[in-house]
Amino acid sequence: PMVTSVPLEVCAHDERRTIRDLHGIITDGEGQYALSMDCSILIAPTLGESGGSVSAGSCGAGARTNITLSFTEFDVEETFDQVFISTCSDEECANPVPVPGSPFSGLLGSFQLKVAAEILLVSFATDTQNVGAGFRASFLLEGPSELVSPPRPVVVSAGPWHRARVVIDSA
Repeated sequence: PMVTSVPLEVCAHDERRTIRDLHGIITDGEGQYALSMDCSILIAPTLGESGGSVSAGSCGAGARTNITLSFTEFDVEETFDQVFISTCSDEECANPVPVPGSPFSGLLGSFQLKVAAEILLVSFATDTQNVGAGFRASFLLEGPSELVSPPRPVVVSAGPWHRARVVIDSA
């Protein structure tokens, strides 16, 4: 069997982390998440050994890359606890643009989002009462696409993530 290492980001509190990997897993952690969470992660993949950022221009005129988020678990307190997913034009992410449907909340189970973007900001904010099982999603940078960018900017707060690695055994 082939064994591969997949980056894993686990939400903590009050710090924004940046992932530069082309694929990985994001989660709020094992078991139920904590009250008063405020954490976020910037998915900003890089290509090649030089560490150069992925850009629309690198994929041909008018082409964009896709980042696919595949949620395998999503159970956060309806309305009061939310996962915000936004595209960003750069790593500062001063003017995040929410993807359609964001923020996400409630018992959504498994679902997938394919976003035409080079950089995504995923933020998780919870209130001071009630918790759920949380969320877990894999992400993957894919090739160019002609998808339309999502609408309206929103201010999203930042928060932390801790790095680890998980090993996946695929036959």
